[in-house]
Amino acid sequence: MRRHGTELTNYVGLIRIGARAVAGLPLGGGALVEACELVEGAGMPSRYRLLATAREYTFFQNSEQLAVTLAGRVGNPRISPTPPLWPLLALLLLGWRDRLSADRVMERAAWLGMENEVERGLAIVAYLFPELQEWTADIPFGMPLWERTLAVPLAARKLVGSANMESPASEGSALGSSSEFLEETGRQLRWRVGGASRRGSSHVRSRLPNQDAIEYWASPDGNTAVLAVADGHGSALCFRSEVGSRVAVTTAVESCRKFAMTVRSGESVSAIADRARAVLAEELTESWRAAVASNLAAKPFAPAEWACLAALEGWKGQQLVQRHPELAYGSTILAVVATTTYVLCMQLGDGDILFVDCEGDTRRALPKDRQLMPRQTASLWRRDAAAKFRVHVQDGSNDLPVLVFAATDGYAESCKSEHELMEVGQHYLAVVRNAGLNGLEHQLKSFLDQASGTGTADDTTIGFISRLDQNSHTLESVPLGVRHGAWGS
Repeated sequence: MRRHGTELTNYVGLIRIGARAVAGLPLGGGALVEACELVEGAGMPSRYRLLATAREYTFFQNSEQLAVTLAGRVGNPRISPTPPLWPLLALLLLGWRDRLSADRVMERAAWLGMENEVERGLAIVAYLFPELQEWTADIPFGMPLWERTLAVPLAARKLVGSANMESPASEGSALGSSSEFLEETGRQLRWRVGGASRRGSSHVRSRLPNQDAIEYWASPDGNTAVLAVADGHGSALCFRSEVGSRVAVTTAVESCRKFAMTVRSGESVSAIADRARAVLAEELTESWRAAVASNLAAKPFAPAEWACLAALEGWKGQQLVQRHPELAYGSTILAVVATTTYVLCMQLGDGDILFVDCEGDTRRALPKDRQLMPRQTASLWRRDAAAKFRVHVQDGSNDLPVLVFAATDGYAESCKSEHELMEVGQHYLAVVRNAGLNGLEHQLKSFLDQASGTGTADDTTIGFISRLDQNSHTLESVPLGVRHGAWGS
């Protein structure tokens, strides 16, 4: 502990030097990188990866968003402390605290539902740098006193010590082996993507359209695949949800495809996840809103639609849609980006994204929402949609799944139990190995025929992304296109 205490004093001093050097510069990612370069040059050990990590966060244009992201990760005990982010947060606050508003930082944290983590992260850095306590004085910390006086100092010292658990030599060899692994994996991985959607029998009887949609794309070399499925809401208020779901998958695939092209080689999964939450989620929702607005401008609500809405929801329903016309297009969205080095999953609303490993073991990429009391349905039409996205990034160094399924909630509801749902991995993996992906698509068609006609009789959509190790299964380039209501409706 004495050694860590000495190192703590040294590193805190280096960060103060860097912060003073950039205090007069305009706040931005470039200045933060310059500060980190100065700190590393002054003696910060390379195992902190300070400069490399700072470059991963230069995409943030909003300083409050950057502060929230860094503080939220520093204050979340479930997130790995490597690479350390507390020096970046300290440099940001020390160098530009006169231009950063603690109130606005906490307002944004509240909007994102990250108050507890951000409070803890700010308290940790303020413990390491007492001069920041004046900046945090106006924050109404909700954590109990014992946590601030006991747990925060322990967490601060643990974070400082965590970067010293590996010697520079072992760190270098670990990074080298990981890089070699990713390069080798990149040469072998080839992704194939597909899927289908079926209108439920209940919609057939009521003459409603298929409100699910699916779209997918794969690069010609198979190194990148994108899949999106959406479920338009069945409420009478969402009377154009079949359009909303089609728009959702189109904008999701295009936004995710562009996002994948911006990921730099060697970028950490934590930085990819942060960018997906802060940038991709916002871009996807705004693109959806713009497309919905264009559709409404080209095809205004018809008198028959207003009359039907009034009959089912009354004048209050009409008023609600008049105030929020995008409600008529309400939809969920699930999106998956698979590359040679990571798999990114994003989910807003119901549905499941399932990972299947080479043994057929199946798990959810994102845990099921265990809330006892239902909340408002998460939907693209809501103003806070971007903040409600759940995000997971699977690191390629921890083995990428061999199969990824994305399905609307009609799929899980057609299964008799959670156990039956989790058995799909072994079944479909066996199908792929025995009959290839054409066999898998045939099996999915048969399942969807059965599920839509019986089960919950709801619309059901399943998409898959697969990587094959068998050379006998050739990879085909999949063009970009909507497969809405595929195999009949």
